[in-house]
Amino acid sequence: MRTARRWLASSPPSAGQRRRTRRRAGVEQLRGGKGAIFVKSAGNDFESLAADDAPAWACAAANQAGTSCGSAQIDPVGSLSENFVVGAFDAQGIRSSYSSTGANLLLSAPAGE
Repeated sequence: MRTARRWLASSPPSAGQRRRTRRRAGVEQLRGGKGAIFVKSAGNDFESLAADDAPAWACAAANQAGTSCGSAQIDPVGSLSENFVVGAFDAQGIRSSYSSTGANLLLSAPAGE
């Protein structure tokens, strides 16, 4: 038991843990302790999945219902609480055709469509 505990205590952090540690340090320590914000796009999966090997039927039901095929909150980086996740809308104030939706979107901003 002692050996197992020692191994667990010394195991290297995962990529996700390292990413979270760097983000947390940035939010708390950059700019002389004032902190920084991290802005990330929601993604481009509203009408189709970004994966090249995704089957066409994977988004058919979502597209028919007028909802997003992919959710911004599924992205591991997008789900970090240190990120401001931003969706996109067009010149008429309507959601851009590509912009993913999700509960983690903080705001939407004008985009190039």
